[in-house]
Amino acid sequence: MSRLTSETITPQKIKDIFEAAFIDVQLDSDGDVVVRDRFNVFLIIGQSRDFLQLAAFFGAKEGRTDEARLRFANRVNDELMMVRAAVTRTGRFCFDYYLPLAEGIEPRTLVVEVRRFQEIISAASRKDTDDVLT
Repeated sequence: MSRLTSETITPQKIKDIFEAAFIDVQLDSDGDVVVRDRFNVFLIIGQSRDFLQLAAFFGAKEGRTDEARLRFANRVNDELMMVRAAVTRTGRFCFDYYLPLAEGIEPRTLVVEVRRFQEIISAASRKDTDDVLT
């Protein structure tokens, strides 16, 4: 498969890449690609089609304060600058990372970047000294 660019990228092409790599993948009801591995990683084509967002969502344990949640997100943002951590309006955690598509991306590189994203999220979970992640 050839390089994915902002002109050629589609959810189905992304899905095909991961299927070819024998990685469990599906399209969700919104048309986003979901790589199902250690945890779900959503691959979302930006509206302007100039980037691909990698995102993972996690819950927060009951009874944890907003302060503890924000402290964890800030710790991740300070110490692991490759991803962005945020607390959503519902109190869950969102981790994301953006891949530019202006120059295109090779299929193999896309798979490697998703694996790297998973490694970074695993490292982020080890920063959870307040025990807020579920």
